[in-house]
Amino acid sequence: MDQVRIISEKLSFVPFNYEYTFFAPQTDRILVQDLLLSLYGAPGVTHPGGSFGISCNNIFFYIDGKDLTLPLLEELRRLLDASDQVRAKKQYSDALDKWISLLTQLNITDTVKERAIAAALLSTQPLSGNLKSLGDAKVGFGGHLHIFNFLYKEVELAPVSLFQVIKAHNNQNPDEKINPLEIKRLTFSSGPCRLFSPNFSTNNIPTGTLSCQFEILVHDTLEDKLDALQSQLALLQKNIETGLTDIRKLLTSDISKKLREIKTSVDDTSRDITIAKFELLNLQKRIDSLENTSQEILKSIN
Repeated sequence: MDQVRIISEKLSFVPFNYEYTFFAPQTDRILVQDLLLSLYGAPGVTHPGGSFGISCNNIFFYIDGKDLTLPLLEELRRLLDASDQVRAKKQYSDALDKWISLLTQLNITDTVKERAIAAALLSTQPLSGNLKSLGDAKVGFGGHLHIFNFLYKEVELAPVSLFQVIKAHNNQNPDEKINPLEIKRLTFSSGPCRLFSPNFSTNNIPTGTLSCQFEILVHDTLEDKLDALQSQLALLQKNIETGLTDIRKLLTSDISKKLREIKTSVDDTSRDITIAKFELLNLQKRIDSLENTSQEILKSIN
């Protein structure tokens, strides 16, 4: 089984914290099978003008400075479409209901309006139609109702294969291909990244908290050695079984026949010896009889 290395972080986007960068593993790159990503948004620590935080607003994703936000979104929508739609809708509905109930208890905003927004979100077909960006501050109070805030945490979803995202990017951008085994930096930014995008603007105030988890799938080379050893043992076992089969055949054919012939020959020889022994005994008796007769004749002569 391949090894899994997990990196889990919570990123807080606040003024002057526009982006966060992860550094990809630089050792044993050839052994990396895939990078799996799970992520969701949440309200930030504070609202720039109040006490209640705004959720993530239009998060961008970059690999080595190249914008892969769209292929990441496409893969998230594909995974959401492939999931059980009835279950996903119920999970989203339950999550929205619990969140709006919290807003009601905190008496922060007009929850009647929030429930109307939630109803519209739940009526969207397919459900992935709500995922047009990685967070949107305009969807409900502070962007709290956006589906991105509930992915993985409450709406079950398979992790995203970043190798698949890279493949989609390479197909769409043949002149800007990325080798997944040469990745150095993975960057999340609140809005277009100031490091890579000409569309960066200081008017875009960083907001929200992003929770993300990377699962680095690394091939275990010991598994290859174990597979090779198992193959050798299987071959050895096969050779032994073949040899035993050949021996059994010999025992049941030529050798067995020879043994039977030898046994017959021994039996015949034993019988001949017994007959010869019997004849010798008779001959000995005759000799003894002749000796007795000769002695009697000699006595009579004398």
